Amino acid sequence: MRFGLFCIFIILCICSLLLGAEQIQWSTLFSFSHESWLTLTASRIPRLITIVLTGIGLAVCGVILQHIVRNKFVEPETSGGLDAAKLGILVSLTLVPVTSTLSKMIFAIIFCFIASLIYIAIIRRIRFRNTVLVPVIGLMYGSVLSALAEFYAYRFNILQSMQGWLLGDFSKIVQGHYGAHCDFSHS
Repeated sequence: MRFGLFCIFIILCICSLLLGAEQIQWSTLFSFSHESWLTLTASRIPRLITIVLTGIGLAVCGVILQHIVRNKFVEPETSGGLDAAKLGILVSLTLVPVTSTLSKMIFAIIFCFIASLIYIAIIRRIRFRNTVLVPVIGLMYGSVLSALAEFYAYRFNILQSMQGWLLGDFSKIVQGHYGAHCDFSHS
């Protein structure tokens, strides 16, 4: 079973290397075409590594959260973590709009950490912990945080920008730009 999943993972990685704005064909790679190899090494491989590392990070975060609240249905999205990060980025955009992307990410991490602590405190106070009740409370908590973020974005007229940068986009990951590379501009 694990070997089959690993084979599917490798096939999907190879497909990811071949997908992009500029087409790469196997024949050009095997003929050592400079243009194809440049596209592969400067754009596609860094993007693939970033996607895999992001998936690993989300999986580890989910497992840790599941162990903390002792529920297998809880993950960062159902516990309000992503909505808290969204709120943190919005606050950083309005309080300190000219800071770097790294500082905006630090705001997001701080808000996410505080919101996760609040979620864990809420779960600890519940007397009757049903396996369905814990994620439902997390979804409600996340919805409240999302509503706060939407209101905050609407108030400062950055609602459209917020919707744009919340989409997962790994297309800007290229050789030499491996760090915190997200577009948090609010034009």
